[in-house]
Amino acid sequence: YAIKIICPEENFTLVASTPQEKNKWVRSLNKAVDQVLGGAAQGSSPGVTAAMCRKASYKFRADERFRDAQYTGGWLVGRVHG
Repeated sequence: YAIKIICPEENFTLVASTPQEKNKWVRSLNKAVDQVLGGAAQGSSPGVTAAMCRKASYKFRADERFRDAQYTGGWLVGRVHG
């Protein structure tokens, strides 16, 4: 019952104790992402996932190689792409 969240500098794995709890987490995460992206967040269904490819800006903070660098452009599965 794991949920993997891929971010530019870190990956997170959330583990739920039941399928119902996992669905509740997925709905809540999808709603939060939808709200940040300007959507209405009207009851995301458990099977819906965030877009694999998107355009966004990000300022790196943790990775020493890119510290304070800003990237604006394409992202694929949470990683710079473009």
